[in-house]
Amino acid sequence: MTAARKGFLERGWRLPERRLPGGTVRAVRYAVVSHLDAAERAGGAARAWATFPKPHLVVPAIVELADSPEITESVGDVLGEAFGIWSSAIFVSPPGTGTGFGWHQDALSYDLDGDEGRALRVWVALTPATPENGTMWFADGSHRCGTLDHDLDDPVRGQSVSPDRVPGEKFPVVLDEGGFSMHDLRLAHSSGRNTTDGPRINVALDYVAPEAVPGAGCAGVLPLTAGFQTPWRVEPDPRKAAAAQAHEACVTESARRLRSAMDLAARDGLPLVLGPADDA
Repeated sequence: MTAARKGFLERGWRLPERRLPGGTVRAVRYAVVSHLDAAERAGGAARAWATFPKPHLVVPAIVELADSPEITESVGDVLGEAFGIWSSAIFVSPPGTGTGFGWHQDALSYDLDGDEGRALRVWVALTPATPENGTMWFADGSHRCGTLDHDLDDPVRGQSVSPDRVPGEKFPVVLDEGGFSMHDLRLAHSSGRNTTDGPRINVALDYVAPEAVPGAGCAGVLPLTAGFQTPWRVEPDPRKAAAAQAHEACVTESARRLRSAMDLAARDGLPLVLGPADDA
């Protein structure tokens, strides 16, 4: 077991020292903003699925980001040699706005079994992430405490855990442009309001190893390495697929994920915690 994997399993998070080149960051940021502008003009399904849970299927630059050596080497340190991109999200917190999101666990609406140490989220800073512009906070080791009681239900900030009931030391995730964090999908985390005069832009990338077992609606994955086999369903790579095929896959797979999350919440009586609403 690598030291990186051991530490990740124990603490539930990692802040790699690797940084993305400035050119890569600028290219992805431009592609993301252009994608959101185009989706807003198009409306309909394009706007509905623009930010979560599969925008990487229609934005090749996000897959390039997910496949960059700086990130894949860090992911490989934890997940091992085989992994793929399973989900993604785009977060834009405009200056002086945003509600943030209370303490929560992403895994509540992710239908995965055997994901302990086999799935993680990479959160990439396309602009600096600071406490002032509402960066994430992590609760150290909280992933080892099981499902927390999401006892708060705010119409704006969603369902979350009372801060005084979140275990572990809490600290802000401070990142320079091009930096990124990694966390277990069960780790309790939160985000705040952007009180600065500039936007905060982040892309979240969810990776899985083939040993994680997905529910039917969560089986779609875009492999980035060799080694993926059933029950995973291979999604098209937008860097190679025709635009119409990529769009259809994004809508179809996003709908499957949403249905899976709703079914999971109804079955287990859990809060429905989904991507961009997190305002992370």
